[in-house]
Amino acid sequence: MRRNFRRDLESLDGIFTFAGEFESDNGLDDSESYFLDLTLEELFTNLVRHAPGHDEIEIEIELERDLLTIRLTDRETEPFDGNSLGDVDTQKPLMEREPGGLGIYLVKKMADGLDYDYDEGTLVVTARKRLEDK
Repeated sequence: MRRNFRRDLESLDGIFTFAGEFESDNGLDDSESYFLDLTLEELFTNLVRHAPGHDEIEIEIELERDLLTIRLTDRETEPFDGNSLGDVDTQKPLMEREPGGLGIYLVKKMADGLDYDYDEGTLVVTARKRLEDK
């Protein structure tokens, strides 16, 4: 499934509806749906906040056998690589932590791969996760 969403945090409701359709059509269980929803929210939000670009961001979700792939494509943008952000020290007390970074940290821990590819103004962020029993 593929759809474009306006570069605006108000698009999140539509993104969750889109994800819900995919989850229902493909029989994702609660933990798989949680991963998909968290990943889409975190990656989309980061693109909106940190990588100004084209008016729309394309989201593609596919399940091939047991491999769930989530791909966000942002055009006319600057390079951004969430993998370059340092890991969050989850052992530190909350009051001593710097804000930000926890969402990408969680996605990286849950995913089997998270790639940021940039070429001539186009940024493609791809998260992959192997699903059990698919």
